[in-house]
Amino acid sequence: RDGGNSSQADPLASLEDGLGVHVRRTVGFYIFLALLAYIVAAGTEESLKYCVPLRFKGCLYSPSRYVYLIASLSCALGFSTMENMGYTFASKGGGGAESLSARAVTAYTRAVVAIAAHGLCGAMVGLGLTKKHVLGRNLSYWGILAPSVLVHGTFDFQQLLLLVLVPD
Repeated sequence: RDGGNSSQADPLASLEDGLGVHVRRTVGFYIFLALLAYIVAAGTEESLKYCVPLRFKGCLYSPSRYVYLIASLSCALGFSTMENMGYTFASKGGGGAESLSARAVTAYTRAVVAIAAHGLCGAMVGLGLTKKHVLGRNLSYWGILAPSVLVHGTFDFQQLLLLVLVPD
């Protein structure tokens, strides 16, 4: 497709070249990607945004009705900042070499997309916690987390699909 350099553009081919692992694009592979996106990535991150405000003692004693929302947002944006720094410093330019321009592009795109997405999902969790702990509504753990896990997981899943289906 690209003049014989398909292993450099295709992440699965480069995995085979680098580690000798052959991955085929089967239905099971796409199910694995969905589980990775929804359970491992979104489930873990959204659970963090749920648990941190509950462990923060200030939420119990604050007179503000918005304390759970602020705590979840703070957790989401802090996590996003650390994740963005990791992606930025790990980014490589063409040919796998470190590149200031590749890092700048990564930092910019992560700042625009990832911070907004994490903030949205953190706000969704914070609103659920506020409904439960401030307004007294009967919401379960999954009742609070399901909307943000669906949004976050769908975002991650489409990124993974684009990575393996459109490698160029």
